[in-house]
Amino acid sequence: MSEELKVKLVNRILPKQGHKCFQYDVLENKLSYANFANTVDENGVKLNIKKVLIADNCLYVTALNFKNAVKHLQNILEKKIEPVIIK
Repeated sequence: MSEELKVKLVNRILPKQGHKCFQYDVLENKLSYANFANTVDENGVKLNIKKVLIADNCLYVTALNFKNAVKHLQNILEKKIEPVIIK
């Protein structure tokens, strides 16, 4: 019995020019760059669209740098955080 992998749209992130997408692991208190997957169409042609690979227990924000990403996360979580930054 084989299971078919299904892609589900969870949310859309449209970063401003120059911004990067960051991934914050809530349980481990780690902040890093988000991981992306390239997309291909039905003919196997690589598209210019990248999709964020969603990990469990993670929040995603877009920001100019790590310092601003921490500020955005503090606003979302409504508490002060000091994550370990992984570059």
